Amino acid sequence: MENQAFKIFRRFGLDVRRARRHPTLNDFLAHRNIQVVYDVGANVGQFGMKIRQRGYRGKIISFEPVKSVFEELKRAAGPDANWEVVHCAVGAKPGETTIHVSRNTQFSSIKPLAERSSAIDPDSSFASSETVEVKTLDELVRRNGGAYFIKVDTQGFEREVLDGGKTAVAGAAGVLLELPVINTYDDTWTFHEAVGHMRDLGLVLCQIDPVGHHEADPMAAIDFDCLFRQKAAGVD
Repeated sequence: MENQAFKIFRRFGLDVRRARRHPTLNDFLAHRNIQVVYDVGANVGQFGMKIRQRGYRGKIISFEPVKSVFEELKRAAGPDANWEVVHCAVGAKPGETTIHVSRNTQFSSIKPLAERSSAIDPDSSFASSETVEVKTLDELVRRNGGAYFIKVDTQGFEREVLDGGKTAVAGAAGVLLELPVINTYDDTWTFHEAVGHMRDLGLVLCQIDPVGHHEADPMAAIDFDCLFRQKAAGVD
């Protein structure tokens, strides 16, 4: 019946085809039967709320170092009994460090801002700084036999997070990183370096979505959410 309908449309010069929906992050979480999502660099809980709204019902554990932002995160997660929040930064080794707090707290980072950052977004400028506790992914991830997923959005500090979580990353079903094509922070990696580093860790890129756009050119993406999966025999 469907093929016959397509023939009728073509008779009138219309090329009608079945649309194919591309898989999403939540499709990945469901397909891999993810039971725990580790949300590193949670800010006020935007990522946790998004995956909840799109159907994920498993455990979320969010990490946010900035004190005032953590209080907002705690309020966002409060009504959700399956969403845990932790007040700390995540890095290459445990200890303390200084985080620079931006006017728009989504830009807050342990890394220094690049000179071009103000042209990309004026609200990226730093307004204050805080001393924060640092823990590593390897001490934070609970390997209890269930499938888990790691999301890292730490404004240029992603490599250091991964360096402190090599065992955790090796056991993760997938990892989501926000990666730049225009660097807004100094002393950080490029998009291609990050993809190569993930491949060295045994994960390959499988989904990509634009996140931020340049204030001076709305057609130019600044960074992308990049989903990596474990390499699989017969697929890679």
